[in-house]
Amino acid sequence: MTARLVALIAFLGLSLSACSQQAQTAQSTEPEPENKDIVVAAFASTDQNKDDKLDADETKQMASNMFVSMDYDDSATVSAKEFDDWDFGLIYTAAAAGQSVEYGTAKKILFALRDINADGIISQEEYQQSLAFDFARADQDNDGSMSKDEYAKAFLPSLLFRAALENISAE
Repeated sequence: MTARLVALIAFLGLSLSACSQQAQTAQSTEPEPENKDIVVAAFASTDQNKDDKLDADETKQMASNMFVSMDYDDSATVSAKEFDDWDFGLIYTAAAAGQSVEYGTAKKILFALRDINADGIISQEEYQQSLAFDFARADQDNDGSMSKDEYAKAFLPSLLFRAALENISAE
């Protein structure tokens, strides 16, 4: 079994576990913001020590697993096609919301931001460097970790995908 497949299985297993846990505990009477479940599931799947915070090591591990699972040809780089073909677990959510085009656009924007040197491919170094930048930006209280709130409100991938999946009316 390739490292990419193992990483993908681990990532998907954690995501499904987080979704299951969230569904079992989601009995709040307060209305939730749109797509909060996306943020909760992604956060929970990354929070390995279950302390309700993401530290730099957890974020690096998530990034490493994602990168390996995106690198379909084992070239140690991710092309725009590989990035586009890989799903962040939101393709069906986007389709159900009628937001497939917006989701695709968000993925293209994220690829461009990850491709730091704009050469059309993302190296593992670029991926880690861009995630480290996103982490630092999201850690608004500078405590070396991201809370769920920081993750939802300031972590770039969360912002892009939540914005893409919101139903925006043209009024």
